[in-house]
Amino acid sequence: MFIDKTTVTSGRWSVVSRVGFAHHYSKFILLFVFFVLLTPEPWPLTPEVHAATTVLRGKIKVVYDLITDNPSVGIEAIPSYSNATFSQKVISEDDFSKRVQVIIDISKPLDSKTPFPVPASAISKELKKFLGPEKKIQVDDPEIRKAAKEITAKARTLVEAHSAIADWVREQLTYDVSSGVKQDASSVIRTKRGSCVGHTNLSIALLRSVGIPARYAHGYLPPGFGWGATEEFWGVKITRGGYHAWYETYFPGIGWAFSDGESSKNFVDPAHLVRYIDGIDINPKADKAGSLDFIAEEEGVGKLNAHVTYTVASEEKDTRPIDQLPSPPTNPLFAVQIGPIEYGTTWGTVTDGKQSIDKGEVILWKGTKGTVLPFEGGEYYLVGLEGEQEVTFRAKGFKDLDKKIKAAKGEIERVDVVLEPKGE
Repeated sequence: MFIDKTTVTSGRWSVVSRVGFAHHYSKFILLFVFFVLLTPEPWPLTPEVHAATTVLRGKIKVVYDLITDNPSVGIEAIPSYSNATFSQKVISEDDFSKRVQVIIDISKPLDSKTPFPVPASAISKELKKFLGPEKKIQVDDPEIRKAAKEITAKARTLVEAHSAIADWVREQLTYDVSSGVKQDASSVIRTKRGSCVGHTNLSIALLRSVGIPARYAHGYLPPGFGWGATEEFWGVKITRGGYHAWYETYFPGIGWAFSDGESSKNFVDPAHLVRYIDGIDINPKADKAGSLDFIAEEEGVGKLNAHVTYTVASEEKDTRPIDQLPSPPTNPLFAVQIGPIEYGTTWGTVTDGKQSIDKGEVILWKGTKGTVLPFEGGEYYLVGLEGEQEVTFRAKGFKDLDKKIKAAKGEIERVDVVLEPKGE
């Protein structure tokens, strides 16, 4: 599905904006978000279809089974690791398989009170190595320092400073994995182009240049999530997965938290399998020969790709959008709550009185014009609301239901909806 800016006429109403799921970019839609983690294909997060920053709350647990048909090659070593919002645990393993559990816990706000600029007393001696320059993370580059200072000029806390940098990187950079595009921080800030490597290097450089500890995380996205070598079986093309990069930021009093420069801040979705993290030894057996500086279709995606199949053995999810923020304005992100809820949120079930109605749409009206918002899984979500809203619930085989919904600022209201079958 996609955003359609053309006018669609429905009875006496004119529907001018259709919102759906897509893998790439969309424009800002202030009053709506539908959380990807609740769809049949929940990962990775693809917030490009949503408006600005969608604030999420909840918890999701996924258990992967990794199985190889070639024990002589094996499966790359995977560590157990956890931080403030992420936990990865190798439950069991042998020569042929690994069972890995990933838990994303964003059920509580990232409530760090550390002021910005960060006091020197808040950074321990052990953390100072995550403030300095590296070969491809040029912290001392004047252009990087200037940009970071300008980006964080209005920040009062460390959390706000990090959020401002994450928004800026997401908004300014164009994803580019071409072999001719340099991925070091100094190059990326000038070209405004980069792959996940470029996004990560620049994010870390900007953070470190204003005194915020950050470090590089090396990982892997399993097959089926739109990244990695493409192969064709019986006429069907699939992606086999591939290496990915993101970063980790330190918040005094809370600890470390992952962010992905392309999709989320202060957490990552459960499709992110950690291989190793620069500066700490969480995985002595990690295959560090793998490079992200290659075209996805070329060789080099490592032992996590070769002869390995992935199965989601189980999943438990209870995660919902609770707020929506206006930045970045055109290239959206997902985020953990870091402050008071800015707008109102309404959500609920859609049933026929006995069972869920799997798919349909909610039309959010403004005068005689409305925005069509699909719902799936028998639940709808309206985020970023203010005051009373006129909405219409619609599903195939059911009568339309017009309803007025009140959404008070800072509150989350549940309003369940029952649709009447046509012909009754």
